[in-house]
Amino acid sequence: MIKEYFDISGFTVIKDDFISFELPFEAQAEKLYEDMFQAGIDNLLLDIGWYGNSVTLEGKFILLVIEDCNWEVPLYKASANEITGLKTEISKALEFVRRKIQ
Repeated sequence: MIKEYFDISGFTVIKDDFISFELPFEAQAEKLYEDMFQAGIDNLLLDIGWYGNSVTLEGKFILLVIEDCNWEVPLYKASANEITGLKTEISKALEFVRRKIQ
């Protein structure tokens, strides 16, 4: 769960089925899917999901910040192929959202 690793105070968590950062990535393959995490604050939505093959682990996490339900033009988009990069990208996305709502 993301709230165990990051400060998401102020966000309304819609879904948090996120993987553990403490377990090996390969051991959590069955938990990889789109829409793993969604949380909103004001008119912004942070969406994180796995896009790829969860058996071969070929794919990537995609992080989006959506404003006013406009999925066609995300305000922010990032990706990561592995856990270390994912942690960094989540931190950046949360920082982006916090700056945007100030």
